[in-house]
Amino acid sequence: MKLTKKISAALMMLFVAATANAQDIKINIDPVTVAVGEEAEIVMNYETDTPAMSCQFEIVLPEGLSFVKQVVEEGEDPVIAVKGTALTSKHDIMPSKPKDEQGKHYAFVIGGLTDKTLKTSGSLMSFKVVADEALAETAEISISKIIFADAEKFYEVDDVVVPVTKGTPTAISNVETNV
Repeated sequence: MKLTKKISAALMMLFVAATANAQDIKINIDPVTVAVGEEAEIVMNYETDTPAMSCQFEIVLPEGLSFVKQVVEEGEDPVIAVKGTALTSKHDIMPSKPKDEQGKHYAFVIGGLTDKTLKTSGSLMSFKVVADEALAETAEISISKIIFADAEKFYEVDDVVVPVTKGTPTAISNVETNV
């Protein structure tokens, strides 16, 4: 029983220490404006004084937005997310299978078989979304369950909400001329 109390106390101290240091990790994503039928790129930037080797988080898109699969290298399978500047060549982005039937909710893990830390600033990843008619005039992309880890600790980071505004289409579709 005493051993269980000691383990619980140690885990609580680790959690408190990790949470306190997590304030050094800042996630920043610019607000998004996207028109129906158009794509927008979302870049997940980060900055820290607390180097980490990996991270994980979940992204949920609002109704009216969908992930766009992108081709990174010719001949490769399309991907949902592209590696950012804060990752080393040894890091990978591993999305889960969709956590919902609409494909709007994914969990991501950034890591790999490496002891290399992420760079202390830059982008973690980018992804593209496309809007359809169901997008509300204002909506939000939710990024939650954000956890960074090094070899000894994990750091929980506050959820991030990205404002999304429905824009007006920029493309000219039909042009009629009278001659």
